[in-house]
Amino acid sequence: MTSREDQIEFENETGKVYHDLSIPYLKWRITQADKQIQTINAKIYSASTILNEIQVNMQQIFKRFSKIDYRLSNLENQDKIKKKKKKDTQISENQFLRILKVVYSSMEKRFGDFVSISDLTEKIKDYLPLPTKDIHSQLYELFMEYKIDLQTGKNIGGSPLIQDGKEFVWFKFK
Repeated sequence: MTSREDQIEFENETGKVYHDLSIPYLKWRITQADKQIQTINAKIYSASTILNEIQVNMQQIFKRFSKIDYRLSNLENQDKIKKKKKKDTQISENQFLRILKVVYSSMEKRFGDFVSISDLTEKIKDYLPLPTKDIHSQLYELFMEYKIDLQTGKNIGGSPLIQDGKEFVWFKFK
């Protein structure tokens, strides 16, 4: 504003006419400047608080994004683990027999070419990712087909093959 516009505003507010260098006019002008500064400060404070709120909200959004990212990576890892676990571990009888022969030939024999079933099972696990139960069921199937010989006896440690109420401890090829 120009000084003439300020004088007109002063006259309208106070109803008095003073020179622009008079003390009452200068005091009025100072209060007007203070009001303008307060208005500007209020606007700056308002803008500052809005910016602070925006910053806090952005931080919360990024925290949520990081949590979502963490959850997604966990889900992806779980899917990979499940896929690995669901891998088909079924093998043919011929494959099992070949591995069984390799393992059997590398083991120390006792009591007329017999080996401990628990030792045999542990060695087979080095070649096949099968649980003991599955290895024992494969061995028992071969026994029922008269391809191998299983004998009962005193358990010398480990897990014997238990089937139909019998505890087989020794293994031998026929």
